[in-house]
Parts: sequence; structure tokens; C-alpha cells
Amino acid sequence: MPGHGVVYVDYAHNYGGMKALLHFLKAEYHDPRMHVVVGSPGDKGVSRRPGFAKVLSEYATTAYLTTDDPGFEDPAKICAEIDAGIDHDKVTVHTVLDRREAITAAITSSGPDDVVIVAAKGADPYQKVRGVNTPWPTDMAVVKEVASQLAAK
Repeated sequence: MPGHGVVYVDYAHNYGGMKALLHFLKAEYHDPRMHVVVGSPGDKGVSRRPGFAKVLSEYATTAYLTTDDPGFEDPAKICAEIDAGIDHDKVTVHTVLDRREAITAAITSSGPDDVVIVAAKGADPYQKVRGVNTPWPTDMAVVKEVASQLAAK
């Protein structure tokens, strides 16, 4: 993306998947600044939260904690649980509950040599909120939308 580095959308949704992805990108792009957009599912995803905090502390420059299938849990509480385990001396953390806004912020704040990673939801066309599959355009569609807006400027 001209002036804003490269963006990866991936389904990495636990410590192992995220670590493999970020480790690869760190080597591939020679230790870039990495901006990671991620959230953790509610209800069933509690065990993933410490892993996300750990991998963000190991690799991310900036984390955008956001909503990802919160179920019957409060998305802000989920983000706070992830944030509590992040090493803030290594990672700048932003909590942006609106996933579209989080993706937009990560991309627009990135520089030409940076890597943006939009993780965990992948191609899921919905958010699971209080028992309802709420339509979501997919992370890739949002990334393309942001890219179009930046190209038009």
C-alpha cells in the first residue's frame, strides 16, 4: 500500500499460529515495525488471551485490540484481559472496539516499511454477538476499502 507498507490478513487465532506468522514476517521484512490488529472470542476463547498477550509482547510494535466474536462477553473486558499481559515497555497498545476503526487506524498509522497484520477473523463474514451472527464484510474487504480510500487521497 503506497506510503503504508504491506498488510497481511490471516486466520492466526492462537499463540502458535500468531507466533509462526509474526516470526516469519519479522525475518521476511528484516525486523519491521509490526502493527497487529487482534481480538479474542468471547465465551470459548478465554484460553487464547494470555497467548495473544505473550506473542504481541514478543513481536509487535503496536497492538490494536478489538472485537472478535465477543459472544455474551463484554468486548472491552476481553481486550483488557489481553492488554493486562502485554509488556507496555515493548508494545504500544490501543483498544479500538470497532473492528473497522481498528483496521483503519493500524493501516493509516503505518509507515512505508511497516507491516500490518489483521489477525484471527480471516474470511469470517460475521461477528458472533450475544447469540446472533451479525454480518461482517470480512477483514480483507475492510482492508481493501481502506486501501481504496488512501489511494483516492
